[in-house]
Amino acid sequence: MKRIKSTFLALVLLSPMAANADLIVGEVHMAGGSATPVDNSGIFGTLDAATGIDFSSPGFVTTGGTADFAAVPFAIPVTFNDFTFNPSIAVNPLWTFNFDSGMRSFSFAATSFTVDVQTTSTLGITASGFLSGTGYDDTVASWTFAMDQVGGLFGWSSTTVAGTVTTVPEPGTLALLGIGLFGMGLARRKKT
Repeated sequence: MKRIKSTFLALVLLSPMAANADLIVGEVHMAGGSATPVDNSGIFGTLDAATGIDFSSPGFVTTGGTADFAAVPFAIPVTFNDFTFNPSIAVNPLWTFNFDSGMRSFSFAATSFTVDVQTTSTLGITASGFLSGTGYDDTVASWTFAMDQVGGLFGWSSTTVAGTVTTVPEPGTLALLGIGLFGMGLARRKKT
């Protein structure tokens, strides 16, 4: 019995402990700043001929952040990097912002872009990628961008959504459960 206890203790101590992955959950909204549609040569273009977007000034976080974004204050500046959506070219980071005196940050790395709608007055794009944040693990997320043209002015807004968390037991936890059940079976067998 002493040998079984020693073996059990050794297996518990050597088994990997459960990993706590803090994935980002929620959505954050952004708008403002100056953004211009550009064509293949990088020259200002119309929405229907645009292949990319150039940002000449920062946007800002608007109201409506949920879950992990709920603590992000209104009007925090967001730095955007220019991007090309046709052809789809990855951008890391596409956007980033800091808050809490620079102690916390979020950023989004776009791995691909899909055009949802593109007319003379409207452009809608969805990007897939990874959301990173201080104290969180990288999380699969999507970013939507909508741009409208009224006269000679362009207005835009965007939303980033990080999925819900599904808890999946990792191998170490399952092994620990199996060892416990095995030990209980041995103890019961010794009693009878």
